[in-house]
Amino acid sequence: MSIHPDFQLPETFRGLQFTSPSKPGSVVEFPTPLPSAGSVILRPLNSHIVSYAKEVFSNGNVRGYKYPLPLILGTNGICRIAAPATDTPHLQVGMAFIWALRRKAKRL
Repeated sequence: MSIHPDFQLPETFRGLQFTSPSKPGSVVEFPTPLPSAGSVILRPLNSHIVSYAKEVFSNGNVRGYKYPLPLILGTNGICRIAAPATDTPHLQVGMAFIWALRRKAKRL
């Protein structure tokens, strides 16, 4: 079921959420947001998780990296636009993007 007639968005999505560096992550379900002014909702096609993620997000964060909690992994990836905001007419559903850690999307 779609939550918005113009977009094929599910009502919810799932993410691997970490709430503590000493506890394992858990799969959590969240409501799917709609795009706000100047934004888009991206549908991930591929998301890279670094090989040392276990040292950062569990086992007590032995690398000592600072990050906000709760955290959902998948901040880098290849995505397609699933829902653009009405004020972004140059961004269309289906356009491909590379989503980078610094949250700067690049159009392919």
